[in-house]
This record gives sequence, C-alpha cells and structure tokens, in this order.
Amino acid sequence: MKRALAMVALVGVAGFACGKSSSDSVVYVTVTAPVGLMPVTQLRVNLSYAGKTDTELFPSTNSTKAISFAPAATFVLDLPLTASGSIDISIDALDSLSKLVSHGENTASIVAGGRFDVAITLGAGNDFDGGVPVVDASGTAGTGGVTGKGEVGGGDLNPAGAEGGDAAGLGGSRLDAVVAGTGGVIGTASGGIGAGGTLASGGTTGSGASTSTGGMIGAGGNRSTGGAISTGGTTGPPPAVDCTDVSSDSSSMTLQYGAASISVNNNPNKSYIMQANWWGTPYSAQSEALNGIGFTITNPSNAVTSNPSLPLGYPSIYIGSYQCRNTKGSNLPKAVSALTEVPTIISTNVDQKGSASYNAAYDVWLTAGSAPLGCKDTDPGPGGTFLMVWLFMPSDKQPRGSIKVRGGTVDGVAGDWDVWYDPDNKPRPCVSYVAATKTPSLSFDLNDFIQHAIKNSLGVTSSQYLSIIFGGFEVWGGGDGVQLKQFCANVK
Repeated sequence: MKRALAMVALVGVAGFACGKSSSDSVVYVTVTAPVGLMPVTQLRVNLSYAGKTDTELFPSTNSTKAISFAPAATFVLDLPLTASGSIDISIDALDSLSKLVSHGENTASIVAGGRFDVAITLGAGNDFDGGVPVVDASGTAGTGGVTGKGEVGGGDLNPAGAEGGDAAGLGGSRLDAVVAGTGGVIGTASGGIGAGGTLASGGTTGSGASTSTGGMIGAGGNRSTGGAISTGGTTGPPPAVDCTDVSSDSSSMTLQYGAASISVNNNPNKSYIMQANWWGTPYSAQSEALNGIGFTITNPSNAVTSNPSLPLGYPSIYIGSYQCRNTKGSNLPKAVSALTEVPTIISTNVDQKGSASYNAAYDVWLTAGSAPLGCKDTDPGPGGTFLMVWLFMPSDKQPRGSIKVRGGTVDGVAGDWDVWYDPDNKPRPCVSYVAATKTPSLSFDLNDFIQHAIKNSLGVTSSQYLSIIFGGFEVWGGGDGVQLKQFCANVK
C-alpha cells in the first residue's frame, strides 16, 4: 500500500498532501491539537485497511520547525480505486527528538473513487498519568479463607463496569491515564474483595541496592530560595531520611487484581499493601514476586498495551486507604498544613533495564477532605490533585499536560527535575516531577515536592489532605524483570 507522497501547503491550512490520479479515492485528514501542546515537528501516520498497513512521515525528515495546528493541519492521502471497506488512521505526534508528544486516531468508511474526510484530535499530551485506574469490582465477593498476608483470593474482580478503565490516568496514571490521565472512570466497585487464600509467610527481605547519594548537580548559579525552581545550581547529598521499615514477607501474586498486606518487622502497628493492578488490556498472565516491601514483575509474553495512551497497569505498593484496602499506621489522611516531613525511600533496578514503555513512579493523592476515600473512589475526588515523581522519562512516553520547567531544582531534593503540569480537572489536576537523568534509587522528603507545588501554584494547596502514597511501575509494554527493591514512606 506504499504510495508516493509529497508535502504541499493547503489553502488556509499549514499541512501536507500527496498527489493523486483521477481514479483514486481521496482521504482528507484534518488534525487538531489542544492549546498548550508541546511543539510537534513531525507526524507519523499509520494506515490500515483491507489487511494492508503502511506508515508515512510528514514531513519525511524531522526538523526543529513546529507544525502549526492553528486552526488545523491537513494532509491528503490517495488510495487505489479498488480500496473498499473501512480505513484505520492513527497519528503519533513527535517532537524534534522524535519522541512521542501526543496521539490520536479515527476510523472511516472508504468512498471508492470519491472524497471522504477524517478528523483526528490529538490528546493533551500523552495523558499517561494521573491516577491509579482501579479495577471494576462489580463481581461478587468470594468467600472462605482468612484475609491475611497474601494474595486476595476468591472474589471475582474482573473489570465489568461500563467504563472500567476507559479513561487512563496515574498517575497513570487515565492514571489519568492521560487521556490516560489520572484515575479515569473505572467502572463500579460494588463487589467486595473476596477473602480466601492466605498470605504466604517466610522468605527474607532482599538486600536491594543502596540509595543514591546525590552529589553535585550542574553549575549555573545558586539554587533559588522559597521553593521556586531555579535553572541550575548545586545540591549536596540528600539528607538522611527517617524511614526504616523492613519486612520478611514473601509471596507470589498471580491474579490480575491481586493484593497482599505486608507486615513491618520493626513496627507491628504498621503495614503496606501491594496491588497487582493490571487494569489495561491485554492481561497476559503478568505476575509479581513479593519479597519484603518490594516486588519483581514477570511479563512472560512481554505484552504491550492495545492502546498506546493507556498503561497495562500500575503494580505498586502503598500506604493509606484505597478501594477498601486499608494499611495500618499510615497516619493518613493528614492535613498538608500539618505536615512536618514525609521521609521516603525507593530503590529499583531500572539502571539495569531499558527506558521504553514503562516508568518507576510515585503517585501521590491529595484530597479536599479529611475522610479516607471510599471503596468506589477511583481518583482524589473534587478539589483533589495528583502529584507524581518519576525516576526517569521513558523514551516513548511522557506525563500529562505540558512541561513548565526543564532542569530545575527543588529545595531539599537532589538532582535536576523537569516539571509537567496539567490543570485540567479530567478527572483531577496532575503535577509531575521527572528526574532529568535516570535515577534508580532516591531517598528524600516527599513534603519538599508538596511544598514546591504549593508555592508554584501547581494544583496543590495547603488546605488539602495527603491521602495515599503509591510507589511502583506504570507499564505500557514489557517490563519483565523490573524490580522494586525497597520502598518506605513515613508520614509525620
């Protein structure tokens, strides 16, 4: 189906077109984009019809010249007269480094020998995060067994809600999946978590890797004061953090929506919860090996999401109350105005893995009220906000919204950080801090990011409540062998 395509400017539109013969069928494709989208310098157009596929690039060579979407970008495709049926057109919007900025798609019926129009709207950035889309728990609760330290069994937790996972977000997440954005509407959750299956005990906590020590971060002037991001400066080693939770729990997680409670050896009044949370499609028998307050992902078939904008899931560990699964001793929800510090540690093996189709990230939910979220809540609710911390930027994905600062610093936190922000209440605003260089391990005070977001009007306010702290991996594809070696969060 390869065609000779030529770029031309159409009347009234900055766009592209290709030549046609009088006997061809003509497709006029109009592409619109939201205000504030990062500069797009090339469109990768994927075509599929009658069992044939093709990919074209407009323009054929990428450059630094941005494509104008005011009011729209238009290009024309010609198809053989023999073409019939429907055609699927998907567009990847790329920046000057050929990284994915946004995506859109549509399907139309072919008009043999005539003209037909296809309109495609790009998403507001790869709305990839902003919430933990939860499974629709509309199944019946399982019976039997003791809910303990181990995989939640018995309950039919297959998604069945009308919109179980359509909106992506995280903080991912529709997570928002932005439009996978935060949270997304994930169906109803009328079913309870089945009991059944006891948590396996035993095993030793993996030694993990030591947390990074920070060090000097680029020259370029002193760090700004008052929480504002500066464009350079030096930072010393990160402060020692008061978070010493360890566990000797171990088990295997083989359910799509499995969950396990994790006890803390040195604090019997505190616990964590690990959730598999493979809410996207397809689910191909991904599993997790839980070891201490950490886990390793197995993706035997290297499954890849069927929708590039939505993750397969967000396997993670958290403290707080989420989907009727409550941890002990979290000190959450807690008023942001009352926070003194939130020491936290995360250690992964991402330095030994690639950088495509997954991230390692915190997803922090801030709510407007002091009550724990309900069993059916799939985002922080009205007046709430998602705050994310990414340990690196995947080569093919990005946070929700648009970038506000590149390579800035956050007082008290080691390293340089890019700041992304999406103020849209769909479902909730999301601010994401992305490490400028890949960082496998980090120990820091989460309150430093919270206070920075407040001072810079990035959706977080002192009147909100810190409600849930998640740490884990958003996975769009692959991820086999990715490991969370250590996780700890202590709210003060």
